[in-house]
Amino acid sequence: MQGALLVAAVVLAGCGGGGEEAATTGEATQTGATTETGQETGHDLFLQAGCGSCHGDNAQGTQIALALPGHSEEVVMRQVRAPLDKMPSYSQEQLSDEGLHEIAEYIASLAPTEMHMEPVKLSDVVSLHHWMALSAIEAGNLDDALHHVDHIIQLVKGKHLAVMKEAREHLEAGDTHEAEHLIEDMLAGNAKPDLTLSALHLKLALAAVEADDVEDAVHHTRHFLKLARGHDKSDGREVLAALERGDLHEAEDELEHLLEEEEAEG
Repeated sequence: MQGALLVAAVVLAGCGGGGEEAATTGEATQTGATTETGQETGHDLFLQAGCGSCHGDNAQGTQIALALPGHSEEVVMRQVRAPLDKMPSYSQEQLSDEGLHEIAEYIASLAPTEMHMEPVKLSDVVSLHHWMALSAIEAGNLDDALHHVDHIIQLVKGKHLAVMKEAREHLEAGDTHEAEHLIEDMLAGNAKPDLTLSALHLKLALAAVEADDVEDAVHHTRHFLKLARGHDKSDGREVLAALERGDLHEAEDELEHLLEEEEAEG
């Protein structure tokens, strides 16, 4: 399977369930992007913000970033403001809420394609789909989460495959909490071997703070505390206290400090 992914134009079948077949040379169909003024503006802003440099000019995906058709407005907006994995965040000064909404509408208007380009390295593809499944769960979009879990199921074997099938069953039953933890367990140390479960919860807590989602930040901080020891546990308690009194700035600073230490130790 790895050999099949190491070609110049990498594609995966069955994304999103239908739509016209996009070209695999980076010239994917920009469905609906010129039919309405808002969509034209959204595509223009998509390019102006530099999104096309990673995701392709028509969001068709590239060898370094996944394709975007099939993602909901909620998932796109959360990922831009509080990104998971390697994507840089965009502040309101860099991209206004109105501009972001137009970009998200444009992406949501794109019809999912049968074929699209994805990153060349298999481990990057698997990790990205884990991150995006988690992002979709945080945004409350179960269909999008299932979409990414289905991609993972196509790519992995053994225990990883069994766990992801279990995660899918939980998502179908509406049990997002258990599904989320199964996906996190497989991302940490498996899909991304250099990522510890402690660091993963810190990353997710930090992303939640950036999205002003205090409840989710508290959730992941508590999971970090279950794993932490010594001064890390003390610092984690300070994060939790800051979150509980609504001081997101202090919580963000503490989380960044903890994450730096965790990654340095790793």
